Amino acid sequence: MRALATIVVAIAIAGCARADADKSAGEADPVAVKQFVAFLDHVLATTQADTADCKKLATDVSAIMTANRAVLDAAHRSAVAHRKLPADAEQHIAETFKKLFRAVGSCKDNADVHAAFAPLLARQ
Repeated sequence: MRALATIVVAIAIAGCARADADKSAGEADPVAVKQFVAFLDHVLATTQADTADCKKLATDVSAIMTANRAVLDAAHRSAVAHRKLPADAEQHIAETFKKLFRAVGSCKDNADVHAAFAPLLARQ
């Protein structure tokens, strides 16, 4: 629980940093934003479906992370470049992370689940 709470704080800090980003950096690529939002929605749906089975959750989320490496890399590059997200996308992403936190449920302390989410969270 403590590790996931730390992750939520890190996400909140990253969100604030992006909100305060240099406006001269420009807007994030709309196509990349849509891909990232769709990716997060997929992760959330999978997490909600697998919440009772930590092993399945870890396996499925890990597969999603692997299959979407390019989306994660593009999101990371955009964040590093301080590209601004559209307000609706930023709100959707923040809400999705809150739902993910709740959906992890009984798997919140599972090391395999933490490892599966690491590619997403390490870049925030």
